[in-house]
Amino acid sequence: MTKPAWFIMFRYFWPAYLWVIIILILTGMPGNDIPHISPIWDVFKPDKIVHIGLFGMLVFLLTAGSFYKGGKTPLKKSLLSIYAVIGIALGGIVELLQKWVFIGRSCELNDFIADTVGVILSILFYYIIFEKRCNRC
Repeated sequence: MTKPAWFIMFRYFWPAYLWVIIILILTGMPGNDIPHISPIWDVFKPDKIVHIGLFGMLVFLLTAGSFYKGGKTPLKKSLLSIYAVIGIALGGIVELLQKWVFIGRSCELNDFIADTVGVILSILFYYIIFEKRCNRC
């Protein structure tokens, strides 16, 4: 008996779905609820590092889900492009939500740029990690 398509999609992509919820919760928290760190760390802009990590992890989870769903075969560049667009679009949507919907948050171009950098780094990470695995198979 074959499993329904929604089950197969959920089986491989549930971590990405959960991660989107986590992104929305974390980026929607009022600014006053976010703990402030020492001014020394402000030099490193930990906020931007968090954005890079959040959106990089999202694209990583999408690529990993597709990689394992596809039987550990290389992903097409068009699919990677779609995942990049999804990550970048979500970053833009989050910034707009922070401007118009979320209380105590603001829209920042630098956050959107950090989101985009995270997406790009994740695609590069895919090529370094998963493509090498495919070449060994």
